[in-house]
Formats: sequence, C-alpha cells, structure tokens
Amino acid sequence: MNKITTLSTIALTLMLCVGCSANKDNQKTKTEDPKQENVTANPKEDKATAAKRMKLTKELEKYNKGTESFISNKQYQKYIKTPIKEYGQKVEVKGKKMNVYTVGEGKVPIVFIPGQGTVTAKHQYHNLISNLSKTHKVVVVEPFGSGLSDVIDQPRNLANITSDIHEALQKVGITGKYVIASHSIGGVYALKYISTYPKEVLGLIGLDTSTPGMEGGKQVDFAAPVLKELPKIPKVSDDINAQFFAIGHKILNNSNMKEEAKNSSNMINESANYKIPKGIPAMYLLARESDLGLQLRSLDIPIKGSWQEQHKELSEDPKEVSIHTLDGTHQIYDTNLKEVIDYTNQFMKTFEK
Repeated sequence: MNKITTLSTIALTLMLCVGCSANKDNQKTKTEDPKQENVTANPKEDKATAAKRMKLTKELEKYNKGTESFISNKQYQKYIKTPIKEYGQKVEVKGKKMNVYTVGEGKVPIVFIPGQGTVTAKHQYHNLISNLSKTHKVVVVEPFGSGLSDVIDQPRNLANITSDIHEALQKVGITGKYVIASHSIGGVYALKYISTYPKEVLGLIGLDTSTPGMEGGKQVDFAAPVLKELPKIPKVSDDINAQFFAIGHKILNNSNMKEEAKNSSNMINESANYKIPKGIPAMYLLARESDLGLQLRSLDIPIKGSWQEQHKELSEDPKEVSIHTLDGTHQIYDTNLKEVIDYTNQFMKTFEK
C-alpha cells in the first residue's frame, strides 16, 4: 500500500493536499514518493518511458518553486496564540454544532464544499470568496472537525459527510436551487451530494477536483496536514493568516480530521458508483500540475483516461461538461485567481437569467 501525506509534492498532484511541506529551517523537504525522487530508479524501464518520466518530473518542478511562502518559527508561535474570532452561523446537526459562513447577495447561491484537510475554508479560500461575493451569494459549509464546527462521534464517510452538509444548509435556509463549488476531494463529496439531492442542485463548479480513477482503483493512505508545515495564505492580511493558524492549532489532528484522512481512499473509490445526473451542467477548472501528476503516475500504475477525460466521465451526459485546464498548481483558487473568477462568473450567468 502506498503511503501519501497531504504535505508532500506527490500529494499535490494527488489533488488532496493543502500545502507543501517545509522543515524547521523553512526549507521544503523532498517528496516521500520514491518515483519522483529518483526518476531512473527502475533499471528495467525502457528508454522511452524513462525519458517521459524525466520530462514530466522536470515540468512538475516549476510548480513547486516560488508558489508557497512558509513562516518562521517566531511568526508561527505568534499566530497560534492569536484569539480566535467567531464568524458564520452555528446550527445544530445531529446534536452537534456545525458552522456555516454566508457572505454576499445574488439570485443563485454558490455553496462551497471544501477538500479533505481544509483547516478553515473561510480563510483558505478568502481570495476567491471575497471576489465572488461581490456579485454572488456565497455559502461556505465547514464539515465537522474543520473550522469552527464541532467534532462529532460518527463515521466520516460519504453518506454522513454529505447528509451533514445538507442538513446544515437546510438549517440556514438554503433549501434548493444552488450551485455546488468544490475543491480537491470535495469533488468526491459533491458527486455523492448531487446524486443524493439532484433536485436541489443547478450545477457544479469543480476546482481541480478528485476523481474515482485518479489512482487506478489502488488503495492509498492519506495523512492529515501538519500545521507548522503549511504555507501562508497568499495576498491576504496578516490577521487572516493569524486566524488560519490559530484555528488550525486548535483543531488539526482531531478525531474527525484523522478519520476523514484515513477514509479518503475508500471514499474516492466509492465515488465511482455516482454520476452527475442529466440536466446538471458541470464546469471543471483543472490544474496543469495535477494533469502532469496523473501522467507521471500512469507510468507506474494502470490509469484509465487523461485528467480531462476522467472528469468528463463523471456526468451522465458528457455534453453538459466544460473543462478548462489552467497553468497553475492544485491551489488554483490562488495561483489562477482571476481565471477562476472569470470562468465562474461566466458559468453562473447560465442560472441567473
């Protein structure tokens, strides 16, 4: 069984990370994936495959340079002592409190479903949310174990995570006719969610979302992020980063986060059972980094279809799917902010007539 952490280079290309790792001296560590550390590790590999591996690895390197800003230990210690500010609305779901942050006005709400390991979606997606909320109503649901939501003693699987999100939306008055926006493994949650509540969802915006076939059906271990090794959120105030690290210090590695990470591979594989029904258009904004990562993994394990083709196949009607591959990292909501905003605004016009 492969072991993958959300903080390694390979995890970025696995569409599940929230940041690359850094050591105590603020330098990025090597990937834990031997196939990327040594591109000629297999002496039996033919020249054509070895050359392709080398080419893909070199292309991937550019996405790991200058894209993250790590903090010093002094700054980290300052951030984690910052008093946490309340935000959003806490509603009761299954006897616990779940936090929902709503901002902006618009005819059709955009409901964000974050990816696994997201510390606080309100802060991590700040640049995107603050821009979209100028013209749209944006609703950010924080699943149990993340943000300001409680920890719940209930299995973290697709059925429970999606039903939790749905109940929280109902409690804040979002009862139907909205667009789902998801990032990373949030796309797997979205598949289950839309399959379960198709009459409530108008469309899907997938931000470099995970797919059932991205690991060729193999079982992979995922680990929760390490707070001290996460990069700062770019181009935001110091207060936002302080809140991000303060909340992370309080919640990271709680039981829900650990179990969600442990179950990620099973949930990805389970999502192969779900399709986006006809009549619900989907737009995917994919990262070139993840595209290259899939190509690299396909040299070692049987993976069916390209990154783009895998997303196309998530819908019952492929004609209702639009795909744009952006030259950026898995965190396209930051590295390709303007493009994501422009494509999202264009997609939303379909429902706001």
